[in-house]
Amino acid sequence: MKSKHIAPSFVFCALSAMLVPLQSAIAAWQPVERPEVGSTIITGALTFETTPDELGQDSENVLGGKVSATWVRDNSYFWEVMVSRVENRVSTELGKQDTEQLHGSVNAGYLFPQRDNWRPYVSIGLGMGRFDNAADFKSDETEFNAALGGFYEISERMFLRGDVRLIGRAEVDWGPVASLGLSFQLGDISADPPRDDDEDGVPNAQDDCANTPMGSAVNASGCPDSDGDGVYDDSDECPNTSRGAQVDRRGCPPPQPEAVDPEEVLSEAINGAGVTVYFGYDMDSVADEYNDDLRDLAALLENYSDLNVTIEGHTDNVGSERYNLALSERRANSVVDRLASFGVPSERINVVPKGESEPEASNDTAEGRAQNRRAVSVFPTID
Repeated sequence: MKSKHIAPSFVFCALSAMLVPLQSAIAAWQPVERPEVGSTIITGALTFETTPDELGQDSENVLGGKVSATWVRDNSYFWEVMVSRVENRVSTELGKQDTEQLHGSVNAGYLFPQRDNWRPYVSIGLGMGRFDNAADFKSDETEFNAALGGFYEISERMFLRGDVRLIGRAEVDWGPVASLGLSFQLGDISADPPRDDDEDGVPNAQDDCANTPMGSAVNASGCPDSDGDGVYDDSDECPNTSRGAQVDRRGCPPPQPEAVDPEEVLSEAINGAGVTVYFGYDMDSVADEYNDDLRDLAALLENYSDLNVTIEGHTDNVGSERYNLALSERRANSVVDRLASFGVPSERINVVPKGESEPEASNDTAEGRAQNRRAVSVFPTID
């Protein structure tokens, strides 16, 4: 073999290694639909192939032809069978001689995602080549080939296809072959499903939670319920809650009720339930207008069975102290009777007559004396 020949195995490995960086460089391109997964593509093309020096000198390189059948799988990988032929004339010791080159190969390739209407590819293959010069040379050669090319989408079924293919051989000089032709896609034409990288059933364009684990149940936005609380991640304001925890519609545990001080609650209830009943001059009957307030007082005593109440009776300073003390007692007892009618046992009520000893206002005016004619509910002090 001549020194300028490149070992076929070296060519094969070097061009194969180009696949990785080329695939990475084009990875940002978006996938498209043509050629489609599962489709069959028939290609007819013109070729331009150099003639190896072993077949003669001063070759008259001419155009040849090739046909191929390609099967696309997974919308990226393909297999194909390719046959090509070229015939030219070369100068030999016997003069100009016709030379025929036949090539057949089985190739495997990778289709990169499409950009605009172009979809590039790389391929490698193994086949046989026959070189026939009737005058002085015949040879059958095992051939390795590697190609870089692309499909240009003209319509749903038609493509312009071109590539440059490097062929390496053991005994005959290696060389490039350029081709350009038309490809036709056979079979049904249907749009590919939109891309769904995490295979959760939600296309990437609509998936708010990309890269969910395989098999995860997701909502219409592609989001799972990672903490299993019944609220999907895109609406969950409290992720990572404990399994089985009760949560609200936001995915958050309900707020814990604040600790209640029973004495504080009782104190507030007592402050809201105090009753003062006012009486007319020298009167000791309770007017009906106080019934609502007295019912509230009765309800408080019913809710707190350990709570008792004192009713203090008061008068103004008109009359003797002895008379006023008795009048204040009658007034307090009138309130006790009304509370009893609302269900309060009399033993829970203590009566304390004050007479005129603790005036609320000045007895020098009619208004002041009216404020002093009263009965007041008094509760034990809550510390």
